[in-house]
Amino acid sequence: AIQELFERNATIDLLTVCDHLGQKNLLESVGGAAYLASLAEAVPSASNVAAYARIVSDKAVLRRLIQVSAEITSWCYAGGKKIDEILDQAETVIFSLAERRVRSGYHSIKEVVKKSI
Repeated sequence: AIQELFERNATIDLLTVCDHLGQKNLLESVGGAAYLASLAEAVPSASNVAAYARIVSDKAVLRRLIQVSAEITSWCYAGGKKIDEILDQAETVIFSLAERRVRSGYHSIKEVVKKSI
């Protein structure tokens, strides 16, 4: 239905899709208007991209913090280092992680690709 509306250069939204499917007696076979509405609500919106980016960024920081925690744990079990040395090293690594998070903002895809290549 969406493709047919697109090919006709028609407006595509929940109402027009439901109407189009209704005219073809297909609306109920796809789950009905309520089901289509639930699908429309579940689709991420470009207007929320900053919030989604923050979630991805926060999860990346959490993953890195888990890695750092594992490193710190291994330093503790390995022995051979003084407690002050381990604490200093742990503080440096965690502070670096926190500093990088504050310093790095959002980057365009173009910037990221240039740095990656």
